[in-house]
Amino acid sequence: MKSIIGKKYQTLTGVEFEVLAVDIYQSADVSNQYKPILGFTKGELVAINYRGTLIPNITLPGEVIRLTKIAVAGKIFDRPKVISDALGIENALTPYIIKAKKVK
Repeated sequence: MKSIIGKKYQTLTGVEFEVLAVDIYQSADVSNQYKPILGFTKGELVAINYRGTLIPNITLPGEVIRLTKIAVAGKIFDRPKVISDALGIENALTPYIIKAKKVK
C-alpha cells in the first residue's frame, strides 16, 4: 500500500521506525491458520509465527500489511526476524500499539 510506505511510527517502548517496503495481503489471501490476525484493531503491530520466525505486520481493515523493510535509527532491516527484534516483538498474535509520527 503506497500510503504506508515512507510513514514513521513509534512503538510504546519508544522505538521509532520508518516503513520502507511492504507486502499486502487482502483478507481473502490470508491463510486460514493466520485469519485471527484480521480481527485485530486497525493500526496495530501484530506478528504471526511462521516456522519459528515472527513475521511483523500492521493491521488495516480487510487487509494485513507485512513489513518487509524498515529503518530504525538510520539502520535498514529487511528480514522478518531482525525487523521483529528491532521493534521489540516477542510474541505472535499479540497486539503491539504503534503511533504514527508527524512529519516535520
